[in-house]
Amino acid sequence: RMPRETSRMPREPVQAAAPPSQSWQYQIASVAMEQTDATFEDDNAPQPVKAAVAPLNLHLKDVSSDFSKPFAVDVDGTLNRKGTFKVTGTAAIAPLKADLRVATKRLDLAFADPYVSSRLNATITSANLTMDGAVGLEQARNDFLVSYRGDASLGSVRMLDKLTNDLFFRMNALNANKIDFALGKGPPKVHVGALTLSNFYSRVILNSTGKLNLKDITASPQEAPTSLTRATGQPGSKGAVPVAPTSTPTPAAAPSPIAATAPGAAPAASPSPAEPYAGQPMNADIALGKITLKGGKVDYTDNFIKPNYTANLTDMEGKVGAFGTKSTSPADVSLDGKINGSAPINIDGSINPLAPTAFVDIKAKADGIELTGLSPYTTKYTGYPIVKGTLTVDVHYLLDTGKLTAENHIFIDQLTFGDHVNSPDATNLPIRFAISLLKNSKGQIDLRVPVSGSLSDPQFSIGSVILSAFMNLLVKAVTSPFTLIAAAFGGSGAQQDLGYIEFAPGYATLTPDSQKKLDTVATALADRPALKLNISGRVDPQFDKDGYREASLEHGIQVLRNKDQGDSADANTKAAPLSTADYNKYLARVYSAGKFKKPRDVIGFAKTQPPDEMKKLILAGTPVSDQDLQHLADARANAVRAYLSTKQVDAARMFVIAPKLDASGIKDQGKTTRVDLSLE
Repeated sequence: RMPRETSRMPREPVQAAAPPSQSWQYQIASVAMEQTDATFEDDNAPQPVKAAVAPLNLHLKDVSSDFSKPFAVDVDGTLNRKGTFKVTGTAAIAPLKADLRVATKRLDLAFADPYVSSRLNATITSANLTMDGAVGLEQARNDFLVSYRGDASLGSVRMLDKLTNDLFFRMNALNANKIDFALGKGPPKVHVGALTLSNFYSRVILNSTGKLNLKDITASPQEAPTSLTRATGQPGSKGAVPVAPTSTPTPAAAPSPIAATAPGAAPAASPSPAEPYAGQPMNADIALGKITLKGGKVDYTDNFIKPNYTANLTDMEGKVGAFGTKSTSPADVSLDGKINGSAPINIDGSINPLAPTAFVDIKAKADGIELTGLSPYTTKYTGYPIVKGTLTVDVHYLLDTGKLTAENHIFIDQLTFGDHVNSPDATNLPIRFAISLLKNSKGQIDLRVPVSGSLSDPQFSIGSVILSAFMNLLVKAVTSPFTLIAAAFGGSGAQQDLGYIEFAPGYATLTPDSQKKLDTVATALADRPALKLNISGRVDPQFDKDGYREASLEHGIQVLRNKDQGDSADANTKAAPLSTADYNKYLARVYSAGKFKKPRDVIGFAKTQPPDEMKKLILAGTPVSDQDLQHLADARANAVRAYLSTKQVDAARMFVIAPKLDASGIKDQGKTTRVDLSLE
């Protein structure tokens, strides 16, 4: 047994000894140290580093004064009593060249934490390395070449928040098989046949500044450390640099056009033209074989809003196929998991994120997510907490040649809000009304929110685009509710505006086209039981005064006809059209009974007039008062209400409100002789 060897790295560097004289030559057949102990200590590290190898066995063969001549190396030992290593092969000193076989078994790496801790906001308390492969080292002029071919496994990794000692990251094992690694001359090369990540956990936080804690893993020694497991500035995050919360982001218009539609609506508009996306070629040769995930968990907290929101993604299992910087075909993806332990999530598709123009074609679905966990979001941004409801999302994202198109299918069941809560960040939109418009008779909301954009636009953000699209949908529901209803229920007539019902000037009789529109309104009200309908009759004196005179004449003729036929039915009862002779006969009787100024002969009797002249005189002599017009507006409103009643619309959900007696405020292209409809 050799004596214990201890080496201590001095705090101050010492001058290296002069190289041996080249005139003195030697050759040693064998050097051996067996069952010895060695301790390494570095006092220059931010914290003292100690490593003990016991036992240590060293065998060298054919060592000579010719440093360019390779000699055999065989070293093995136990590091810190927690893992073993064995290195065999050949090495030359000058120029440096080594071809080694390195095998380790659960070799302790945690002792090296002081070397990296000053650059991290985490402490590595546990990590071990198991590997078996060929290592190559070579000094070639100004290049230092390193290569590795073999397998490796990083196990029992545990990282703690440096400030709180809370668990930040843990993984049981990351196994990499068939590694082919080369670094030095030319682009780096990393080929891995298969990766398996088992039983892993990570703490992910969106802090009060809107930044993910993952961005704070690395740290600058000149800055105070930041907590990775608690919100910045909260108790337990001592030493963190306080940062004033940024203002709450409001949905902004996306850089590319956004369309948000209900089922049946027109498809989303295409994105505006942008510069061709050339991608960013990666200066590395990377190829990854099959990736397997087993037993994953992510603990997510959103501290950007108050109160905090937390969600757990558990039981993560799945596989990703091979992809790389040079591969031409994308890799298949299949992942499964659970949200908060109950709602299943499934992700399928294909990806190649390492290609110069990244390709992603992913479909993901999560079923039955309990929405009460999102209550902090809705309270902050709408002023209403969620007390009940589940969410199912079915999304499809396609990223190809820099262009992203996404279809988000959102299904919300039994969404129920609680009492209003004051929030300075809440939208001014009438959220309850918007939800009533979107929710059907079964208490379900079924939406499709398509978005698109180009990665060549530096301002493009998929998160903000989706949020903007969803908010645009709510705005559309509130400001143009009948457009939304027409899209959902109008079928071929979806382009019609259901917000008004047109009438012929002077009349309060529904036309067949108006009845079709009211049929759609009735269907929508049946499917949206929370909505109520306001009905406001309207007249436009410019057209309705003359129309009213025409309607009065027609009414008078119909009354005389019914009297002659012994029919006491209402004058509006449909009847066969009158012949010209019969029409002129009744027209003459109306003219004769009319109390207006008529042309007379010399003895004072009314002159006989041709039919056209009689009609002209009748219309000119028919007075139309403001009260007549108001009655006409009311009659139109009541006609709409009566028709909807025949379609089983509850009378308690319909309200005839004050009429409008002019055409002011009409901005559409429809007739001004109408009934205006509104929802609440």
